[in-house]
Amino acid sequence: MSRGRKQEASLIGDGHGQITGRHINRLNRRIRHARATGQPLEIYIGSCPDSTHDGQKYTFEGVNDGVPLLTIKQVNANRALFDRLESLGVPFRCHIMLADPEATDPFLAEKYFGGDTTAFLEACDRSVAASQDYLGQIAAGYACGIFEATSFFRMFGRERFEETQRRYTERLLGRYPLNGLPRVDNDIRERSALNRNMYGRAAGDHDFIVDRTIRTMAQYLTLGELVGRDPQSCFIVHDTVNGSLLRSMNQFDHREDTTHPIETPTIIKNDLRVY
Repeated sequence: MSRGRKQEASLIGDGHGQITGRHINRLNRRIRHARATGQPLEIYIGSCPDSTHDGQKYTFEGVNDGVPLLTIKQVNANRALFDRLESLGVPFRCHIMLADPEATDPFLAEKYFGGDTTAFLEACDRSVAASQDYLGQIAAGYACGIFEATSFFRMFGRERFEETQRRYTERLLGRYPLNGLPRVDNDIRERSALNRNMYGRAAGDHDFIVDRTIRTMAQYLTLGELVGRDPQSCFIVHDTVNGSLLRSMNQFDHREDTTHPIETPTIIKNDLRVY
């Protein structure tokens, strides 16, 4: 928070996840703007493909084409927030974005679809359609809210998303050999159980896991940058070690001209865990 700026009380109240003082003030401004102008508060929520699960956590044995577990859990976890915005008369749009870049990951495409990226992407598309049907039922209870099922590629454009992710990946790979990027090694430790579940024996290959970790970091940095370009944005993220990367873009800035910092989105982190 800037010196001399007083932290406001959150207009959305308590119990809606972790949000810092600076982000509270910024979210309040966006809520007031939405209410005054009718320009919606844009809520972005990332979700996984419809991976297999046990009802609580992902088991990563396969990928289906229904409503992802994380989508359902995020909707349920944020109903009180949606209700609060409705009671305040705040127009909002909730975009739940499926992580279809996973379909272009050669390892995951091979694991789940025998290397057929197109089949993986088609399963993601069907999952988005199933999610839209599900969200349509939710939207019926709101006069102020619009709920959209989409994906990273649909929301931002595949070419733009992949190019931005490539630039962050190159930036991270360039720095890792120089100073070890402690963040990478820490993430590997924090995600050790997840890595074993997702990658099996390959999780024991250090170079492989470094590559996977940097790929994931670059994806979160890309999300943070592209969502942050929306002046009415708010990003709700589940409990993941990568959550802070959504506002860390300036630490790994890939641009040639860094005169002006990359705008970061307002972040709300909830306590959902799905792996």
